[in-house]
Amino acid sequence: GAAQVMLPAAGVAAWSLISIVLVARESESAISIFTATAVLGLGVMLAAGAESLWQLPVRSLGCGLIVVALLVTVETAQLSALWARFPLPVIPAPGDPTPSAPSLRVLEDLPRRVRISDAHQNGFIAGAVLLSVLGSVAIALHPGTLSFWGWYVVAATAASAALRARVWDSAACKAWLLAQPYLVAVTLLVLYTATAHYLAALFAAVVLAVLVLAWVVVALNPPVASPDSYSLPLRRLLGFIASGIDASLIPVMAYLVGLFSWVLNR
Repeated sequence: GAAQVMLPAAGVAAWSLISIVLVARESESAISIFTATAVLGLGVMLAAGAESLWQLPVRSLGCGLIVVALLVTVETAQLSALWARFPLPVIPAPGDPTPSAPSLRVLEDLPRRVRISDAHQNGFIAGAVLLSVLGSVAIALHPGTLSFWGWYVVAATAASAALRARVWDSAACKAWLLAQPYLVAVTLLVLYTATAHYLAALFAAVVLAVLVLAWVVVALNPPVASPDSYSLPLRRLLGFIASGIDASLIPVMAYLVGLFSWVLNR
């Protein structure tokens, strides 16, 4: 039940936040893991709390998880800098004297804070990807009753994550974002096979095979995945497609959960 899910999710989130505060600040791997579990625990706790209060359909909960994942992904850079406690720059008002340079102690501590910020960044991206996987699986849980727009949300979320990987320099962030379609395909394949939805399982297997084939092609020919190998108009077109997919997700999910119908029938 939702209450039984919400309690351990809240416990995991609280344990992760406490561990981030108490963990040795030089342990970047521990910071990444605890940041990811904190994001995952908070997202699942919010979904379980909403289910306890309003008895929402699983499809609506999946859309909510995807929205939380999108928000975390978009705000990852700002949240990472905030959690790493970067010193805020002093911006003088017109006419004010020029502020003094930061102290030597602050400057010497900046490399450590950069490493901590990178660790938080990897954790935020990992947690957001896992939340989007959970949301996609929740939406596609019953393939027989899923409409075209439900499948569009699942596919667009995967495409959005893969396209967003091009804007990150961190290898870990790229790997997590590119792994999102594979994680969704594998999970749905196992789920549909276990629940005897063999036609849907065959479709998931075909999608997974196409993804694996694409990975093999890129591994054998790395310039295919390099943004620098494409012309500037093509890169702009790719950015426009990525922005269009991101912009379409929220309205489609609002339609999928019945928000438009609820507003029109008021």
